[in-house]
Amino acid sequence: MSSVRKNTALIILYVLGLSLLSGLSLWQYQRGIEKQEIAAIAANTNELIVSETPLDWGDYVYRQSLIKGQWSGSRSFILENRIYRQRVGFEVLTPFKLSGDNAWVLVNRGWVATAEEASSPLIPGPTRLAGVLYLPEKGVALGDSILPDALKSEQWPKKSLYIDLPVFSKVLGKELVPAMLVLKEADPASFVHIWKAAVMPAAKHFGYAVQWLGLAITFLIYGVIWYRRRAK
Repeated sequence: MSSVRKNTALIILYVLGLSLLSGLSLWQYQRGIEKQEIAAIAANTNELIVSETPLDWGDYVYRQSLIKGQWSGSRSFILENRIYRQRVGFEVLTPFKLSGDNAWVLVNRGWVATAEEASSPLIPGPTRLAGVLYLPEKGVALGDSILPDALKSEQWPKKSLYIDLPVFSKVLGKELVPAMLVLKEADPASFVHIWKAAVMPAAKHFGYAVQWLGLAITFLIYGVIWYRRRAK
């Protein structure tokens, strides 16, 4: 490889490395801003009343909300491998029909130690549920959310590895809205509350942003030194 081609390759690698470090710093900074916004929204205690599907569920994300409707019955989904106080259990997700239209909201009722606890009877008829609304993300999916044998079975609750609203809707035969309500622990239908709006606080994201920025500046300084030496 000629000297010119070698220098060109090194410059390209250097620019890519500097861009990567700078990009990571900016990304962490933006994540910190997002977490600050989430914390500010979650701190608002004014409840939004929801009885039918809004135009945009994004307007309700992380807001204290009150939904009106009724439970679908004893059919629930339970998320496996949920940890509470070093114990492995399940998170219970139960469909709830809004009173104003034919929309169905999945309600996170909290953590239980056994699948049998998720089958506890619910109070029938119209009711109100208070909690926090958010838009669940599927994340990285490794395999089916619900095993094929469980899908064919008539037994409830259905065990799932992760939240998969399209599959849940198909199993229920009802279209679930993209938002989920995390039920307040004070509600009689609630179990142990383990859900958190933001896993990592904004301060940590800002700290990581500073670290990546420091590495980018160090990388830039070494690049300048290397260039001057090559020029000589």
